[in-house]
Amino acid sequence: MMTRDQANVAWKQIPVMTKMSCGAREAKFSSGKLVFKVGGKPMRYIEVELSGGDLYDVKHFRLKRGSYSRVELESADGLFNDMLGEAIYHMVNK
Repeated sequence: MMTRDQANVAWKQIPVMTKMSCGAREAKFSSGKLVFKVGGKPMRYIEVELSGGDLYDVKHFRLKRGSYSRVELESADGLFNDMLGEAIYHMVNK
């Protein structure tokens, strides 16, 4: 679980060009994780969580229409901070 300060650091570690090319916006700290919207329609999300050993776990998901249940599209575990940008870019821009 990460703190709000750690979530801010994780957001800053994602390169600006990755954020722009993925349409990343509305970053928030929620339930010990960094969550932000990506892409256009349908709306998708990226969730970044700090795991043991200063590594990040990243999940790409969308919410199911009507029920708002979560549908995981892809995930990557055990990423170093310099790997965040590339992993998020490839998850969103397939």
